[in-house]
Amino acid sequence: MRKLLAILLGLGMLSASYGATTFHSDFDEADLGSIVGLTVDTPSTNGADSGTVTLDTTDDQLDLTANGANMWTARQGAPIAWVSAPTVVEGDTWYVETQVNMVESGGTSDRAGWEQAGITFYDGTAGANPGAEAAPFLCLNDWNAWNVNAQDFTIGSGNNTTSPDLGSATFVYLRVEITEGGATDTYNFFYKLNAGDAWTQLTGWALDHTSDAPNSAVGLFLKSHDNNTSAAAQFDYLTVGTIDVPGASLTFSPTSLSLDLLAPDTTVDGAITASYFAGSVTSNDITIASATADAGFTAVMTDPILGNSDTEEVITVTFDNSGIGLTNGESTNSTLEIIWQELGGVVNTSSIPLDVTYINEPNGFELAPSSLSLTLNSPDTSTNGTIVASYIEGTIPANIEIVSVVTTNGFSVDPDSFTLGTANDSENILVTYANTGALVNHGDTAESVVVITYTETGSGVTNTANGSVDVFYYNPTISTTVIAGYDFDDGTGTGTTNVTLTDVNVTASGFGTGTGVVSVVNSNNANCNYSELDAEYNLFGTANGFEFGGASSAWLYTLMNNQDDLGLAMTNADYMVFTVTPTNGYAMDLTSFTFRSRINQLVSSAERWALFSSVGGFDSTTNAIATGRTTQIGTWDGASNNNVVDLSAVEFQELDEAVEFRLYIYGGSTGYSSATLFDKVIVNGDVYGLALPPVSASVSGGALIMSWEDGRAYNVLTNNNLQHGEWEVSESGMDSPVTNSIGDEPQLFYKLGK
Repeated sequence: MRKLLAILLGLGMLSASYGATTFHSDFDEADLGSIVGLTVDTPSTNGADSGTVTLDTTDDQLDLTANGANMWTARQGAPIAWVSAPTVVEGDTWYVETQVNMVESGGTSDRAGWEQAGITFYDGTAGANPGAEAAPFLCLNDWNAWNVNAQDFTIGSGNNTTSPDLGSATFVYLRVEITEGGATDTYNFFYKLNAGDAWTQLTGWALDHTSDAPNSAVGLFLKSHDNNTSAAAQFDYLTVGTIDVPGASLTFSPTSLSLDLLAPDTTVDGAITASYFAGSVTSNDITIASATADAGFTAVMTDPILGNSDTEEVITVTFDNSGIGLTNGESTNSTLEIIWQELGGVVNTSSIPLDVTYINEPNGFELAPSSLSLTLNSPDTSTNGTIVASYIEGTIPANIEIVSVVTTNGFSVDPDSFTLGTANDSENILVTYANTGALVNHGDTAESVVVITYTETGSGVTNTANGSVDVFYYNPTISTTVIAGYDFDDGTGTGTTNVTLTDVNVTASGFGTGTGVVSVVNSNNANCNYSELDAEYNLFGTANGFEFGGASSAWLYTLMNNQDDLGLAMTNADYMVFTVTPTNGYAMDLTSFTFRSRINQLVSSAERWALFSSVGGFDSTTNAIATGRTTQIGTWDGASNNNVVDLSAVEFQELDEAVEFRLYIYGGSTGYSSATLFDKVIVNGDVYGLALPPVSASVSGGALIMSWEDGRAYNVLTNNNLQHGEWEVSESGMDSPVTNSIGDEPQLFYKLGK
């Protein structure tokens, strides 16, 4: 038998590589000489007791023929084509595999009788007879029926087993697995009829054969009997290789180790368990030769030898921060390299990732809220709120001493010092704002920083932390400039499109829509504006939840995929509309148009608007007084939700006829939560009578004193020649009374005008 001598080294026995293919051919080479590693052994190629080996390059097969070559007691010229067996050591398993087809002389598949073709073993000596050493073989034979047979070349041998009748099958796949066992080798024999079939072991049969029987050459053979002078077989491929048959091994759990080192400790331990698993071939003891790491990590174990009697060993991994110097939150890592070896096996290395994090969290506190907002309601002069300081325990517990709490700009705190710790884990800080005259008008604000100075007991280190506080002065007034306004609430909790408030000398229509949209009053839901303030923070209407508008499915405004297309909205008449008409004999000076808006989605709500009036017309997008876009979603209180349009231009003054306002909406798209809402829509300005008031006049000290009683401001006009002169404005926007210097003019005339 061809064996590899074991070489004993300091680390033990070296093992052959597993799972290697040492020979393979599909017999598709150009000629026999091109099949590297294949040797043809044909003692006689002519006459009786002869055989041949040829390569069929058409069908890519190795063809063997035999003529009266028995190969029981003598070789008798039977052909063998062989390759070298793999180089293996004790415990290794290797295999040989082929496919064989057998026909009689003349090319038919009828059983010729007494033929056998398959796999055998010998030493490769030219002309040597495998039967001389009772060598085992696996073959397809046709002695009594087509079947697979395994035995050795010994007449009458008890080592003989046969498959069931294969019927008409004349080809079969054959496989032999050989395990090198020292004094005895074990042969296992398998066959199958189709490539996709599972291998079938011959009656579960294994043949133990002494290791001195030669098997260094594994060959494809064909033998015939003296009773039959002609035989033929064809082989489609030949493969020889080793089989991976693992020995004992170790596994490690966990496969990576993460540690937390808590201050004040300088070391921390972790555990990795090494577990022993016996192999399918060998189950010798395993020795852990070393377990090493760096970066402050070390490893120790009690017993480095594992086996069937001791299947687990704990490796203790220790990290020492003394020489590393990690601070809070810092980490380091390493790899534990474990070198181990099965007795008589190869040296293995297993790697376990290691990491550690140093934790030394300081003691501290947090403020909730960190920013406190207060509201001061007129006529109150003070208001207060609470900031809670909560203790945060560190890795090494210690008290936090609040040395001082300081704030300015009208704010004060109580208490201004205290101690936090496990015995007092929170403290309420009352923050008070006193208004001594700084806040006057609605919307005025004041703010300050809350500076907290603190130290950890025993640390000797002082730190500061900041919070913030602000106050909003709530002092809205009722506007005296409303000409017409819409709150969509009749004051009794019922929605309406009627005008809410008008000047006494003005009438206003209901709040309507163009033909492109549907009139909708939204009420009492999460989208509502529950506020009584208009866009300029004046009191107007009620805080009841009524607004104009709704989702796209309710309004039915044009869906334009969020595009800025005012022209399309104008074409489709997507607008809200109302008309303001001064009473006969009165005129309006407009100052502003204000409203509040809300959208739920930028991508689906109609977030764009454009204001038009009959003063400038509705024919073109260029007639727009103003355009805008509500960009803050889900609120009424953003900058883009409170809209103020200036109407102080001259064309909006002295209007004594009806004025129609249209507020176009556009940009909407399909989508969930597409609500678009409007509230507190107001036109501001002044309404006055066109007739001038009666004027009383007196002269005193070279001046004319004029007075009137309607409470309005007028221009004072003068003229020094009623027949040829022109009236000129000498004083504009004057309140009663007005003193006019007469000067050196021989005559001077005065009157009031708009």
